[in-house]
Amino acid sequence: KTTGNSEILTFKLRYQKPEGTDPSRLLTFELKEMPAATENIRWASAVTEFTLLLKDSAFKENADYAALRKRAQANLGEDDEGKRAEFLTMVRAAEDLSADPEKK
Repeated sequence: KTTGNSEILTFKLRYQKPEGTDPSRLLTFELKEMPAATENIRWASAVTEFTLLLKDSAFKENADYAALRKRAQANLGEDDEGKRAEFLTMVRAAEDLSADPEKK
């Protein structure tokens, strides 16, 4: 439903303390603009894209291994246990396995 204002999100919460008799309180939070994506959000988007490709999801649209690999590499962040590097290894393997044999 279009309301004509420029909010991206409005969250309203009404609550009342269980033991209280005071009227319920309303808290409202409005998000006026999209926040900048953090390194972890960009990393998660690469993982999500990988899942869509592995499942050959109807929602994958124009997802591709090269773009997700590039985004994941650019957003490795702290990888003390090597799990993100291991993820990139899985992406490369899946990309190789899914490659068109005619193009090799």
